[in-house]
Amino acid sequence: MKPMPASAAGPSLRELVVGSEGVLGVITEATLAVRRLPRARRYEGWSFRSFAAGCDAFRALEHEQAAPDVARLSDEEETRMAMAMSSSDSLATRAGRAYLRARGHRNGCIVIVGWEGEQPAVAARAADGARILRAHGGLALGSRPGRAWLHSRYLGPYLRDVLLKPMLTVVAALIIAQAVMKSKKVENFLVPFIVAVWVMSVMAIGYVAAEGVSLGALALTSSRTFFSALGMHANDLGRLYAVAYALLLFTWGETKDARLKTILLLTMGVLTMALLFTFSRGAFVGWVGVNVLFLVWKFNARTLGLAKLTFELE
Repeated sequence: MKPMPASAAGPSLRELVVGSEGVLGVITEATLAVRRLPRARRYEGWSFRSFAAGCDAFRALEHEQAAPDVARLSDEEETRMAMAMSSSDSLATRAGRAYLRARGHRNGCIVIVGWEGEQPAVAARAADGARILRAHGGLALGSRPGRAWLHSRYLGPYLRDVLLKPMLTVVAALIIAQAVMKSKKVENFLVPFIVAVWVMSVMAIGYVAAEGVSLGALALTSSRTFFSALGMHANDLGRLYAVAYALLLFTWGETKDARLKTILLLTMGVLTMALLFTFSRGAFVGWVGVNVLFLVWKFNARTLGLAKLTFELE
């Protein structure tokens, strides 16, 4: 199906039919174009006094058909946060800040532009781009900011996945624990929780067995997405198992019912096996940390109990 209309005006009939996740149709086959890695890369940092000035410069680059392969414009707030997170007390950092203040860019917006390809073409395109950026008030910052962005451009999303997602899981666990503590019928929470843990654990163990994958293959970095068919990344699944294990362990430590203790112990065993199959270092560390905290808690509780008994005897 040809794209209609040919211009950018109006809706694309093809996009109404075909979508990567299904609209009116589903993509069943795709042809990819493979290109060689660029022989030359040139990334630079620029500064503009305002976000609007940066937008005008980008518009001019597009109009003069000199747009770089990578063009990123941060607003004032994002620029301030990025500079605060990457700041240091080095002489180069202080000199750079002083230079920006002297040129009237203290509260400016940073721009990252990059060109890739053959060396002569990259040099010519970068020179044209620099001419246009400078004509619209851009202040050249050199290649250091560009190289820093190229090296760390994915650290923000990774940091979000490493910190924010586990934190939300822990918050959810704390809310559940608080609700259980205030509940008059703990079994209203405990029974569905144990059932859910068994379903989650058996599903992962069964999936590994059905696929016939070896433990060595599961341990590979390339297997982090093995559990994607279950709807979660291996690291996320492992951390979820670790939080569930913590709730089960501390419940096991407090209950006096022998039958319930047995059920909880079996549930923790199956859950631990499923956790091991994720080969998530974060989950392993969490599992060990939970057991250490449990032992410390039990030791302190026993110590306080003995101290109270001694005080009463005296």
